[in-house]
Amino acid sequence: MVTAGANQAFVNLVLTLTDESDKVVLFKPYYFNHLMALQMTGGADKVLLGPCDSSTLHPDLGWLQEQLERPDPPKMVVIVNPCNPTGEVAGFWVVGTLFGWLEVLLLVNSYCHIGVLRSGIL
Repeated sequence: MVTAGANQAFVNLVLTLTDESDKVVLFKPYYFNHLMALQMTGGADKVLLGPCDSSTLHPDLGWLQEQLERPDPPKMVVIVNPCNPTGEVAGFWVVGTLFGWLEVLLLVNSYCHIGVLRSGIL
């Protein structure tokens, strides 16, 4: 999909992949436009703000696993990589773990592009 920018691409993905009633995880720090996209599409009250490691800003995978094991798990998990504002890259172990847990993995790469991976397509 070609868009006028990353913000439009993210809004398009939110509209395509989620409904108002779906929970979505944003890890702190997140881009304010990600939260705004969820607010504009009616899902603001379903946003779960996940914690990150204070030194690397990598997502807290233990917390996420707990959320995913609940009866009503989040439908979408958003990570920013590199982990702003540190520039620390969430390595393959983070991305690989998330990919193993999720049907669709949305990777927001803050420098190049937004990538969407689906299980079984790689």
